[in-house]
Amino acid sequence: DADVKPNQVTISILLKSLNYYSASADIVNTMDLIDTMDEPMDEVLFGSVIEACIRIRQLDLLSDLMRRYRQKGCFVNLTAPTYGSMIKAFGQARDMEQVRILWNDMTARGVEPTAVTLGCMVEALVMNGETDEAWGLVQETWQKEHQRQLVNTVTYSSLLKGFANQPDKMMELYKEMRVRQVECNTITYNTMLNAFAQCNAMHRVPKLLEDMKASTPPVEPDIVTYSTMVKGFCAAGDLDKGLQLLKEMELDGKFAPDEVMYNSLLDGCARQHRLDDALKLLDNMRDSGVTPSNYTLSIMVKLLGRARRLNQAFTMVKRSEERRVGK
Repeated sequence: DADVKPNQVTISILLKSLNYYSASADIVNTMDLIDTMDEPMDEVLFGSVIEACIRIRQLDLLSDLMRRYRQKGCFVNLTAPTYGSMIKAFGQARDMEQVRILWNDMTARGVEPTAVTLGCMVEALVMNGETDEAWGLVQETWQKEHQRQLVNTVTYSSLLKGFANQPDKMMELYKEMRVRQVECNTITYNTMLNAFAQCNAMHRVPKLLEDMKASTPPVEPDIVTYSTMVKGFCAAGDLDKGLQLLKEMELDGKFAPDEVMYNSLLDGCARQHRLDDALKLLDNMRDSGVTPSNYTLSIMVKLLGRARRLNQAFTMVKRSEERRVGK
């Protein structure tokens, strides 16, 4: 019957069938059907629209639909999680105008954000280089007693990543976390350690390790913690500290050094022309069952070449090739 109009269930089914490879005509026709419904759009259908627009990577369609519904005065009342999903999507698309419109719309409608919604907003701001604004939003949220519990470890972890190139601000943020008794977990500390390694600020590491041990309960380092510190110390020219960390890790026995860690140490040896230490590390690497990569071999060949031991370099490459092909 030509007079039968599609309902929300029909359109939801059609929306779920859309994907990145759908024909443009199918996408346009499905979206146009929304305007032909007699019943008002509810949040379930709007959620399907959001998911479809993200899936087909056409957030402009979502923006257009939201604009039209606002103009009609029939924009659906959304919950905080739905706002969070849209903020995350537009943040990833680097459409900060739409991100701010959504946050302001949510606030104007009196919709209380959840911890996840706040996290999505902070992440969107940080991802788009607006970390100071993100920090300001966190401060504003903290000042509201009824929203203070929304500020958590995940929120601060996003801020820490945003200040990765500014160690002083990162430490200020970290102190704020501790004052506010927001939990610092292994990811928190690894984020900071990685920033210190990249900014050549390894002098800040000992204090951070003390805080990890002094936490209640203590925050245990993982393989990423050790790898990050070893890489940072080697890059800063403190190879001995990196080798010491390797020994501590082996004595502890909880984690086995991986190829990344060995390569960081070997690279440190190459920078300081310490061939003997590099050869010991290579033996240690093989004894641990870690297979040297092409990058590992390139470091060793460079070191042996500098030491005018080219025959040994050729032999090493040949043996590695034989192992690779299973001879």
